[in-house]
Amino acid sequence: MRRWTCINSGAVESLTFYPDCCSSCGSTMVDDEGRSTIAAEPKIPSELYHAAYDGDRAAIVELWYAGALDNSVGTLRGILDDMLLENRIDMMMHVFSAPGREAA
Repeated sequence: MRRWTCINSGAVESLTFYPDCCSSCGSTMVDDEGRSTIAAEPKIPSELYHAAYDGDRAAIVELWYAGALDNSVGTLRGILDDMLLENRIDMMMHVFSAPGREAA
């Protein structure tokens, strides 16, 4: 379930589906992860879902970019969260170890 916030009236709705617009005023809505109702909901091929459930990390990222990976898809969201954590750790190690290598 995602929380959608109307950019016009500020109304907040918790929805399990991708809304067309705000039910109060008909304006554009934005969810907690920054997705918007301005763009049409993407058509996602079923092969991408199959690849993601088979463990293809690139397919999981594509589903996330398309907005198809919400909290109801627990295992895929967990894999994505692990990938994001690995990326942040790698980035921090690269940033904080760079000055030590240059000084040596």
